[in-house]
Amino acid sequence: MRNPDKVNQLRENGAKLSFFENIPQAREAARHHEKTTGSHFVSAYNDAHMIEGAGTLGLEVLQKLSTIDNLVLGVGGGGLIGGMALALKPFFPHLRIIGVQSEASPVLAEWFKAGQPCPVVTRPSFAEGVGAAVEVDSITWPLVQKFVDEFVVVTEDEICEALRFIVSKHKLYIEPSAAVSIAGILKLGQLKGETVTVLTGANVSLERFKSALNSGKL
Repeated sequence: MRNPDKVNQLRENGAKLSFFENIPQAREAARHHEKTTGSHFVSAYNDAHMIEGAGTLGLEVLQKLSTIDNLVLGVGGGGLIGGMALALKPFFPHLRIIGVQSEASPVLAEWFKAGQPCPVVTRPSFAEGVGAAVEVDSITWPLVQKFVDEFVVVTEDEICEALRFIVSKHKLYIEPSAAVSIAGILKLGQLKGETVTVLTGANVSLERFKSALNSGKL
């Protein structure tokens, strides 16, 4: 699903945008642009530097907490969970790492269940930030296999409910993609020990946020 808030923000910052029917087509066009213009294509997850950047979030957690028992993260292509796992697992060998995906785009969850890449039917979701057409040779897949203990898949309604929960209980303004991890935590129930997740909030307009709170739809 095309996020109008992200589109507007990009245009306001001078970006020239082209739109395609699906992610593989967009990725192919970006690669072609890279070859013909000398630009550099940067994947949101299938890139060592992006994974390293995600790892710095793990280092920030290490500065704040002396022990962590559970890491629960919304997952699209696996860059965030892979990077944070690399940073945290050496310090907390007992750490339970749980990925959460939307039922609209459960690619890595299905691969994890099958033990290998397999065809997965996806559809648009308002939590589009955790949707990804993951390449079968993505460098994140081995990280998921090595570090992730479990995947939880949540519905669109559960994501909306997570938004309502985080507002009512914690007074936080977060985007739908961030609410995916909260939906996973709520679905899992009480987790033992210290649980860490990552919340972001920049990529949803007030109007869409209010719509999700009031009607459960964005």
